[in-house]
Amino acid sequence: MQENLFKWFFRIRQYRFVDLTQRTLTRLFPFAIIGSFLSAFRKTVLDDAGFINNVFDIPNLLPQYDFLNHYFQNLSHLTLGILGILAAYYMADLSVRKYSHKIYQAGITAAVAYVLVFNPANLVKGHMQLSAMTRYTGMRGLLVGLVFGYIVGTIFGRVARWGQKHAKHTESVNNYGMIGVVALMLGGGLLLNVGLNMLVKFTPITNGIDMAVSALQRGSFSMTLLGTLVTTAMRWLGLSGPF
Repeated sequence: MQENLFKWFFRIRQYRFVDLTQRTLTRLFPFAIIGSFLSAFRKTVLDDAGFINNVFDIPNLLPQYDFLNHYFQNLSHLTLGILGILAAYYMADLSVRKYSHKIYQAGITAAVAYVLVFNPANLVKGHMQLSAMTRYTGMRGLLVGLVFGYIVGTIFGRVARWGQKHAKHTESVNNYGMIGVVALMLGGGLLLNVGLNMLVKFTPITNGIDMAVSALQRGSFSMTLLGTLVTTAMRWLGLSGPF
């Protein structure tokens, strides 16, 4: 049994996406661990509901309490709140390297396109808050960022490989090809963002989702059990469920 499980896990690790995911998560680990310590410190020591804050009355001990509280809150958002963007960046960069190419535009293009697709609504108005980023580009967007970066990196790698095989002037064709891919990715990200916003504002779809969530939350035991299973599966994938 153990030997079969070992062979199964070893076979899974041979897949390109799984290998790139493991290497990407290794690069994200420092950001995640630092952000987790900062968030834990703020919630226990500086937050109004924190245990240490309630025991020792931290606001009276620290003259710059409000400043420190907001400062550590912003630091935690700047680390944990950009994990989805960093996942897209590193995944695209590593995916291109799998094709034996060093295309530095792939990572930054994936990161910018990811922000264009999943940006907060206030970003368009020019006054985005750091706390809003965690809903779209933080831990919840980790899996989406991995898939997004893998797709972008694969496109860059295949365009570069095609240029090497079929172009007489490889360098010039690759340069123009990369410019075209960058423009395509950024334009596609912007169009996808507009499409998602229109889809969310489409009343029948929104009402249907609300009705389904309400049925899972207020239904019978079987519906509650189904909603719990759906929520657990989605949370395991880093997404939000009905509960």
